Amino acid sequence: MHKIDSLSITDDNQVKRTISFWHGNPADTSADDPVDLIIVSAFRNDYTPTSRSIIGALHRKGLSVADLAKDKAVDLRETTGFWLSRPLPAAVTSVGVGRILCFEPHFLGPHPAEVVGTLFRGLFPFLPEGQETKIAMAVIATGAIGENGQRMLRALVSAAAAWMRRGLPIRELRIMEQNLERAKALEPIFAELKLSATPGAHERNDGQYELFLSFASEDADAVDLVRQALASKGAAIQLFDYRHSIDPGKVWQDAIDLAMQSCRKMVAFLTPSYFKSVECKEEINMARLRHKRQDQSFLFPLYVRSLENDAELPLWLQTVSYIDCREIDKTKLIAVADRLVAS
Repeated sequence: MHKIDSLSITDDNQVKRTISFWHGNPADTSADDPVDLIIVSAFRNDYTPTSRSIIGALHRKGLSVADLAKDKAVDLRETTGFWLSRPLPAAVTSVGVGRILCFEPHFLGPHPAEVVGTLFRGLFPFLPEGQETKIAMAVIATGAIGENGQRMLRALVSAAAAWMRRGLPIRELRIMEQNLERAKALEPIFAELKLSATPGAHERNDGQYELFLSFASEDADAVDLVRQALASKGAAIQLFDYRHSIDPGKVWQDAIDLAMQSCRKMVAFLTPSYFKSVECKEEINMARLRHKRQDQSFLFPLYVRSLENDAELPLWLQTVSYIDCREIDKTKLIAVADRLVAS
């Protein structure tokens, strides 16, 4: 097992993180250079140790993922696709890892690379607050699932770099390919991705937007009330509203990233539709990282339509002060404009 190449990511707080590319198997991670998590992928409830899989390699090292699955520490497969093992005693295995994180991407659809961002969104509940984590994983979905290796590596590195640049607390992500020929074929792909991640490739776009409006399309009526109230006060505030701010043909994710970097606050319109939207959940997770870095001053949530149960709000979001505007309370939504102008 050896490192082929690596690239550095610097977030807005100037914290440096690393994505490295290795020839090797995560199961060969040694106790001399351990990682906190090894990510394995599996079909739903199928942890059969095959000859080529990471699960199989771990099994040959004395670590049964099937046994770990019988007593999971956390099971969030229905919402994130992941479950987390309990801490692994050093005596159980010779593998240098603290826990196993199993990803069961049964919901990804026919092209895993197109939705690999789901993997990094799903990591949030498993990364401890205030602690940088070291993770090892294979170029997932290229075995039995059959995804193209080059396509998958591009997706993994691009998505990881974007999330780590936003502040996702991963100190190092090791992406490993155990087949030497495939590793050599992927080496120039990683080198190309390294060039695109160099400083200056993702410069901030300061001053373009001041407020980022994050909402599901079903809740546009509430958004328009706030927009109209702002306009009536003569407030010359640059708003990011995806309906008007993304040019036709522009890559959606790039536009979101640039707007999120430049704006001063994000106004999130929290509703049942919001939490059903993949795009909205990605935006609120991006905002979570920025909110933490900016002394809890970035996120400005509005509770616009009732969830079936208030407990459905993510635990971290329940700690953020929000304005209760249920059920599309026009008076309160209009009053929000005053607070936004003042801030």
